[in-house]
Amino acid sequence: MVHARHVIKFYSKFGMCSIILIHRCFCSKKVYSSRKNISEKTSLPQQSDFHNHIVRLCTTNNVKNAVTEVKKMLEIKSMMPTVVTCNIVLGALTRAKDYNSALGLHNLMVDSGLVPDIVTFNTILNCHCEHGQIESAFQVFMQIEKVGYKPSIVTFGIMVKGLCKVGKMQKAIEFFYQMLAKGHRPDLLICNILMDGLCKQGVGQLKPMMSIYGLMVKGGMCPDIVTFNTILNCYCKIGQIESAFQIFRQLEKMGHRPSVVTFGTIIKGLCKVGRMQDAMELFRQMPHRGLRPGVVIYNTLLDGLCKHGKGIEIVAVLQEMVEQGHSPDMFTYSTWLAWLCQEGKLKEALELMEAMLQKGMPPDVTMYNTVIDGFCKKRRIAEARMIFRHMLEKGQSPNAVTYSTFMDGLCKEDKVGEAMDLLYEMLGKGHNPSTVTYNILLDGLCKADNMQKAASLYEEMLRKGLVPDIATYTTLISGMCKDGSMREAERLFDQMIELGPSPDGITYTVLIAGYCKEGNVLAARKLFEEMMEKCLAPSLMTYSAIIGGMCNEGNFEEALNLFQEMLDKGIIPDDVLYGTLMNGLCKYGRTEEAEKLFNEMVERGHNFKNEMVYQNHNVKGMAGFS
Repeated sequence: MVHARHVIKFYSKFGMCSIILIHRCFCSKKVYSSRKNISEKTSLPQQSDFHNHIVRLCTTNNVKNAVTEVKKMLEIKSMMPTVVTCNIVLGALTRAKDYNSALGLHNLMVDSGLVPDIVTFNTILNCHCEHGQIESAFQVFMQIEKVGYKPSIVTFGIMVKGLCKVGKMQKAIEFFYQMLAKGHRPDLLICNILMDGLCKQGVGQLKPMMSIYGLMVKGGMCPDIVTFNTILNCYCKIGQIESAFQIFRQLEKMGHRPSVVTFGTIIKGLCKVGRMQDAMELFRQMPHRGLRPGVVIYNTLLDGLCKHGKGIEIVAVLQEMVEQGHSPDMFTYSTWLAWLCQEGKLKEALELMEAMLQKGMPPDVTMYNTVIDGFCKKRRIAEARMIFRHMLEKGQSPNAVTYSTFMDGLCKEDKVGEAMDLLYEMLGKGHNPSTVTYNILLDGLCKADNMQKAASLYEEMLRKGLVPDIATYTTLISGMCKDGSMREAERLFDQMIELGPSPDGITYTVLIAGYCKEGNVLAARKLFEEMMEKCLAPSLMTYSAIIGGMCNEGNFEEALNLFQEMLDKGIIPDDVLYGTLMNGLCKYGRTEEAEKLFNEMVERGHNFKNEMVYQNHNVKGMAGFS
C-alpha cells in the first residue's frame, strides 16, 4: 500500500486535489489496486516501491521518464500501477501544460482496465478546459455522474474556469448555481474567476457580477483586493467612473490596501473618459503609498495624454519614465509616434523611428502605417512614398492597411491611376483588399468622374465576396447623382433598403441633392419626409440641398419655413445657405426679404467676406447694400 507520508508530501506541494486523493486512499475501504479488473498478481510492496519511484521522478522534473515507466507497466500488465500513481503523473503533465500527453496517458489507463477516480476525472477535465476543448469537457463532466461519482467543488470550479476562459459566461453562471444547488460552497478563487469573466464581457454584465459579489458577502466570504479590482475594472469599462471612485475610496476603510493593479485600473478608466487631471493626481499618489508605477501605467497615461492633446505632459511623463529606470517598449514608441503624426510633427516622427532602429527596436508595420498616414494627410505624397520604400528596405512587409492608407493619400491628390496600380501590386503580393480599400478607390474614381471604372470596380468587389457597406453605396450613389444617372442611383438606393445596410442620413442627403440638381424637387421632398419618418436627423447639408431646390422653383414660402425649422432645431446656417436664399429672393424681386436675411446674417456673426459668394448671389444689386 502507498505510504501516507509520500502522498501527503506530494500533494502539499502540488495541488488542491490532495484532500480528495488522501481520503480515497486511506479513508475508503476500497483499494484501487484491488479492483476486480486489476491483475491479482500485483504485489503491494512492489507497487508501493514503484509508486515512490514515480513520485521521485515527478518531483525532480523527470516527468517524461515517469510517463515512459507508467506506460510500460500499463502495457505489459505484469505489475499494474495504481490510479493514485497514474494521477500523480497526470497532474505533473497538466502542470507542465502537456495536455496531449496527459490525455494520451488517460486513454491508455482506460484501455488497460484501470478505473479512473474523481481525481483522474478532474485532471482530465482540467486538461480539456485548459486546451479550450469545452465540448470534450462537457462529455467528461457527464461521464463522472454516469460512473457513480459526484462532481466535487473542484470539478465545478474547473468547469466554471474553463467556460470563463472561452467566454461562455451564461453557461459558467449556470454551473455556478448548479454547484450551489448541490450544496457546495464556492471558494473565493471560483467567485473571483467568474466575476473576472463577466467583467471581460463588458456592457450588460455588471448586474450578474454584482449578484455574485452579493452572494459572497451574504455567505460570510471576505472579498479580497482581486475582487475589488475586478469590480473597479467593470465600472471603468462601462464608463461609470464615479462608481469606480466610490469603491476606490472605500477600499482602505474596508481594510484593503490598493495595489498597483488597483491604481492602474482606475487610471485607465479616467484616461478613457479624458479626465487626465484626475488620472495624473492618482498617479502622483502612488509613490506616497509605497507603490512604484510600472511600464503599463506609464503607457496608459501616455496613451490618454496623446489622445487628449496634452503635449507638455507627454514629454514630462516620458522623461520621468526613463528617469525611474523604465525602458520604453513598443507600445510606448507607438503611442508617442501616433501623437507626433497627429500633431503634424513629422520630422520628429522620423527622428523617433531612426532612434528606435539605433536601439535595436525596428518599427513594426503599424508604426510605418502611422507615419505614412501622417504624410498622406499633409498631402506630402512623395515623402509617404519614400517611407513606403524605406519600409521595404528594412525588411518590413506592407499589409492591407499600408496599401489602403497610401491609396487614400494618392486619391486625395487626384492620382487615382497610381492608386489603382497599387491595388494590382497589392493583389500580386497576396494581400486581400478589404471593403475599406475598395471604398477608397471608388471614392477617388467617382470624384474623378470615372463612373464606368467605378462600376467595374464595384462588380469586382462583389465577385471577391466582399460585402458593400453604407460608405460603398453612398459613394456610388453620390457619383451617379453627380453624373446625372439618377435611375442607377435610385436602383442602388432601393437595393440598400431591400438587402441592407439601411441608408443613413448622409445617403438620404446625397440622393436629395441629386434630385434637386435634376430639378425633381417633388421626389426630393418625398425622400426628405421619408428620412424624417425613419428618425434620421437632417443635417445642414440636407436642408441646404432641399432649400436650394425650392428656391430654384420660386417656392420661397416653403423654403423659408424649412429654414425656420432648421433654426428651431439649433442648426446654424452657413454663408452659402444664406447666399442661396438671398440670391433666389433677389432673382424673383423680393429684395426686402433678402435684405432682412442679410441683416439677420450679420447679427449672427457672418461677415459675408467671401467675394465669390458675394458676386454669385447678386448682393451688389440689393437695395440698401453697400
